[in-house]
Amino acid sequence: MGALFSYTIAAGIILMTLYIVYKWLLSSLNQPRFNRVVLLLIYAISFIMPVLPRLTFLMWSGGGVNNGGIEIAGAHAQILTNYAGCFDWLKFALLVYALGMSVIFIRTIATAVGLYQLIKSGRKLYADNYTVVYIDRRDIAPFSWGRYIVMNDHEDAAGTTMIESHELAHIRACHFIDLIISQLACIVLWYNPAAWLLQTELKAVHEYEADESVILSGCDAREYQLFLVKKAVGQRFPSLANSLNHSKLKKRITMMYSKKTSAARKSRVLALVPAAALGLMLLNVPTVSEAMTAASTANMGISSISANKVTTNSIAEQIVSASEEIVVPEQMPEFEGGMEGLISFLRENVKYPQEAIDADVQGYVLVQFKVTKTGEVEDIAVKRSVHPSLDAEAIRVIKATSGKWTPGKVDGQNVSVQYSLPVSFKTK
Repeated sequence: MGALFSYTIAAGIILMTLYIVYKWLLSSLNQPRFNRVVLLLIYAISFIMPVLPRLTFLMWSGGGVNNGGIEIAGAHAQILTNYAGCFDWLKFALLVYALGMSVIFIRTIATAVGLYQLIKSGRKLYADNYTVVYIDRRDIAPFSWGRYIVMNDHEDAAGTTMIESHELAHIRACHFIDLIISQLACIVLWYNPAAWLLQTELKAVHEYEADESVILSGCDAREYQLFLVKKAVGQRFPSLANSLNHSKLKKRITMMYSKKTSAARKSRVLALVPAAALGLMLLNVPTVSEAMTAASTANMGISSISANKVTTNSIAEQIVSASEEIVVPEQMPEFEGGMEGLISFLRENVKYPQEAIDADVQGYVLVQFKVTKTGEVEDIAVKRSVHPSLDAEAIRVIKATSGKWTPGKVDGQNVSVQYSLPVSFKTK
């Protein structure tokens, strides 16, 4: 769960920057088909970029030091002392995230079930490649889902024609697939306003595209607009179906009268490139990167950490009992020769596993261990796993540093300190 939460932070930041640029430069242009492609591209960029190894930056404060394919980022240390009761905010955040995601998921399923039951209960008229479902419900606005068009059983002939023309545009363009994508994004990014705002923009683009199709089919624009005003009431399915009354009528009518956007103005889409770059830069802001790293190693459960065991459990699952707490030491543990000595030791001892080289596997392994009062290394664990071979090599070389550390101190006294060391493996 922690890894997912960290991933959504990265995806959400990129999504937010791209949404702002889209809203600023593209949303008001009369180019519904083009804007639809742009919106889907924004989803793709936002969710793919955080998982691309070669585009993922080292998310730790304190710049890394190049070491012939190995990098050492800023180390973090924590004292192990007595505890009187400490609230785990990270675990609480994960619980809130999981709860929110569960609620949105359940609501989505409930909406899907409601759609299915409504379609199942109606009178069906089969046509080429679609089915019209007539229901005796005046409180529900006409909508389409998949290959179904649902409308009131009491619509007059003119209304039925306009509804079919409008909803057929949604069906032919497969807009329901877009809505599924946007709803999945809302489920995993439920706490991010950009996810919901982008879904609203996508629905608006769908309606602009369908309205354009109705007008081009020969329907009188004024008559159609009056019909939309008439249908501006009624229950709609906000997440999964294209309802006739989804978007604000004023915007839709304004768009009908707007001139088509010139090809030159479409070049504004290029602004998404620096926006995506800005999103990646934001991921490297120390506060953001440290929050993401902490989230990626967090877990809602509690389990012990055994020595030399590769694990991805929570950083909150400390190498301490329930009666201990985490405090920043006055003097951090120091390897012989300081950080330069540690880098030198790693340069001489770390061997990039051939298996990882052949597979072109790279990334940073977050190793957590305890430096005891005597400078020994104990309880080594991998808190962020990259690949079994890289994890094992990181554990092996950290184990080899045992006895070469100056212990951490508080008030001049040696203390046991939990030490976190991100080691980045990069193929040459």
